[in-house]
Amino acid sequence: MNLNEQISRIKEMMGLVNEQLTTTGYNLPQGHVEPTCTDDGCKGTYSGPQFLKSDSSDVAHKYSNTMSYYVGVKLKELYKQGIYVKVDLKNITMTAVPVQYGENYNPTKVTIDIPFIRVKNKCDAYTSFDHVGGWGHLNINLNKRKTNLSSLLLPGETLDVSDLKTTDKNVSTSLNEYWIQWKNKVTQSDCSNISTNVTPQTTSVTPQKTNVTPQTTSVTPQTTSSSSNDMDVVVQARSFLPLREELIKKSSGSTIDTNSIVVDMDNFKVTYKLGQTKINKITLFTRNNSEVSMSEDDFNTELNNVITRNKVDGITIKIIKQGKQNVLMTNEKIATQYWAVLLLL
Repeated sequence: MNLNEQISRIKEMMGLVNEQLTTTGYNLPQGHVEPTCTDDGCKGTYSGPQFLKSDSSDVAHKYSNTMSYYVGVKLKELYKQGIYVKVDLKNITMTAVPVQYGENYNPTKVTIDIPFIRVKNKCDAYTSFDHVGGWGHLNINLNKRKTNLSSLLLPGETLDVSDLKTTDKNVSTSLNEYWIQWKNKVTQSDCSNISTNVTPQTTSVTPQKTNVTPQTTSVTPQTTSSSSNDMDVVVQARSFLPLREELIKKSSGSTIDTNSIVVDMDNFKVTYKLGQTKINKITLFTRNNSEVSMSEDDFNTELNNVITRNKVDGITIKIIKQGKQNVLMTNEKIATQYWAVLLLL
């Protein structure tokens, strides 16, 4: 997927291109219709040009984005209802009639059928879904997509990836997709300890014998906890990426005062106080304009895309502060660095 396709995908995800707001909150691109989803799967058809004349966006291929979104929503909905399913990856079918490829705006009809399979146990279900591919793409960067999705996985799990699905024997002109499903770490958090509970339970007898001493000294931390909430946690580094790593390391799973976060990016420093709100983490999202065609608008679009994708997976993101500043790159050129400090709840 080249940069223009990535930007088009982001704009489509954010509803910035010829959108239609649906009842689910998803912005349908021009010509897209909502798929039909049942307990047995999701089916959908797009009829229209492969590319839009207005901005050359690949509107036909983007129907895979629409399908992925609705499948993900349906999987989570069924899971919460106690109906446990996963996508039948082997039996996903795709057609494109006629097959279209290149900068042409002639009509095509893309149909995608994504069936579900029932599973007996809730922790055998899958609750998130995505894809990677394109028209005539012969070298799809599946590994990159898998890397991008890995942070959303339930700990200890792996991505379940389909074989390559095509709409024509000639893959150089076909619509080609890998479909991907996984166990979402937020939706299925109650499954995260299923495989590890046995060992702690069998070894818990020994620690219990020594519990008396810690209990007699636990009063001290409790009496000072209120004052510790008034103390700042300081996270500081020498540059953007080390700051991001330190923020994630120190804040992950913390209980903080979410209104106390202060950002001093001139000194690469973020401070906050302990409090009562359990958070996922604080992180730093950053880009610089040495990247091809990167602009402040592109940065904001990518940022909004991150927020939207996390929202789909049950994670709320709050922008604490964002800005830009000039930095010296490794090639000794000056570039504008765009950044945003994010709170994940």
